[in-house]
Amino acid sequence: MSDGPHRSLPMSKAWKELARRADNKAFDAQEVCDALPAALGADWQDIPPDVKATVRELLDPTRPPQFAEVDKSRIERCRAATAGAPLGVALVGWAIDALNSGALNGSSLHEAVTNALLHTAFARTRQTEEHYYRKSTELRATEVRGRLDSAISQTDWSSVASRILSSDSASAVRLPPKQTGLDDGVSL
Repeated sequence: MSDGPHRSLPMSKAWKELARRADNKAFDAQEVCDALPAALGADWQDIPPDVKATVRELLDPTRPPQFAEVDKSRIERCRAATAGAPLGVALVGWAIDALNSGALNGSSLHEAVTNALLHTAFARTRQTEEHYYRKSTELRATEVRGRLDSAISQTDWSSVASRILSSDSASAVRLPPKQTGLDDGVSL
């Protein structure tokens, strides 16, 4: 007997854990919600550090606007460097949108990261649902998708973006500790 479709999910360990929690009704909605920022934190680590630094620099509102052409070539290099990281691709896309708007402010970076996190959460949820359709039943896939969508709607995205930006590491958003004690059971 299989341990569940989450085992063969072609994603990081953190996303597999999130899928396991979404699939297992023993985890309440808050426990599923708590695992979502950790999964996105793992994706954040896949973005090359030079790409993060470039996006930070380009979205700095104190940067002089006369370097627009140079900025466009730098952001295109960032796009190529993030080919294997879905969150990185989304971040570069939102950074391009912010640069094209021409109205950079103190929250442009924060907004780009928040939008990239939300975009990636929806994309990864669809990917997980598709995997469950292939490896399990339609009902199970629909239930997992519903629990993941619920976690997305309950998450404070601004807070998650702030935590990721403040530490710039996955340690800012870790999985909640496993419940191992005798009294650490399913909440009643």
